[in-house]
Amino acid sequence: MFKIRNILALLCSFLLIGQQVMAQDSFGTKDATPKHYPNPYEPPDPNRPVAEDPFTWKDFPAGIEYSSDQMQEAYKQASQKFDGYKILQLAKIEYDEGFTYGTLNPNKMIDEAFGIAVINKDPFLAFYLTQFNTNENFSASIAEVREMAKITYQLALEKKEPKVLHNLANLEDARNLIIVENISTKDLRKQALFIHNTNYAPYPNPYDNPDPDKPLNVSPFVWKNFPADIDTGNEMNMAYKKAVKDNDGYTLLQLSKIELDNNYSKEVTPENLIQQAYNIANYNKDPYLLIHITLFEKEANVLKNIEPTDIFKNAYNAGVERKDVSSLSFIYDYEKKNDFLPELTPNKILMKIKELKNEKPLI
Repeated sequence: MFKIRNILALLCSFLLIGQQVMAQDSFGTKDATPKHYPNPYEPPDPNRPVAEDPFTWKDFPAGIEYSSDQMQEAYKQASQKFDGYKILQLAKIEYDEGFTYGTLNPNKMIDEAFGIAVINKDPFLAFYLTQFNTNENFSASIAEVREMAKITYQLALEKKEPKVLHNLANLEDARNLIIVENISTKDLRKQALFIHNTNYAPYPNPYDNPDPDKPLNVSPFVWKNFPADIDTGNEMNMAYKKAVKDNDGYTLLQLSKIELDNNYSKEVTPENLIQQAYNIANYNKDPYLLIHITLFEKEANVLKNIEPTDIFKNAYNAGVERKDVSSLSFIYDYEKKNDFLPELTPNKILMKIKELKNEKPLI
């Protein structure tokens, strides 16, 4: 016997072939076969927002009392249009209500819709189908759910959809299941956070790898490693090249202050140093480095095209994305004393902090 977990992979292959044949019949010739079927993922449809649960869409036929014939006709039309989202909606209704008395099989409907998700490379549809099988379709096996989750995970990485990765992590946490094998929920969230980075990771830094000699809530200008012994242009240039090689934004920030105060180098400027530190801070999504750059730039004013308020707003956004209450509390205290960001009041920051403290996984 085939293992259950292989059934879905085989089924997807058969669906892919079968759907393509159906598409050829619909569109006339092999050359006219579309690369994907019409769907609300690409291009987006504001009336069917894929980032929201399809069971909450306005077109979800909630409360409709189908006859068996009506239900079968609705499914037939959705299938002919290769509308995976509508098939999912109808599968839920049939699973809950049984309007066709078993004529329509929700399991087969879910498999059909998943085949469409694979062809369309739609990680959102793939996720909602995986979620349905995990939460509601108790006849679905763990092996089947994991196979679907694996494909969903691969689609999310390919299409760079962090929300889908977060949703997979939330689903795994909520059900206490290892859905994506060999990938922890921590890894899923890290990949979501750094979806556009090489290897889905930040550069090495003291924010992600705490160092007692580099306390983030203290200015880097008073850290033990502050290079106060630099006093020549050659030493500045060497320190700069090493910091760039190491992608060390905190050292670049320190060097920018030294260069601003002393003007040692003819090769680098405070603006160049702080700009590169800023780029690294954004790449790492490091709210503390962004905070310290803000405070320095507010006094130094060396960046020509970036305002300190923009950097500080980025610090806030990074703190929210990182769900970092500590950095947001730092921003709250500073904003309360200085009224720095007109569009971001202390009360709004405090509300976000409370929200993150009470946040529960949503699926």
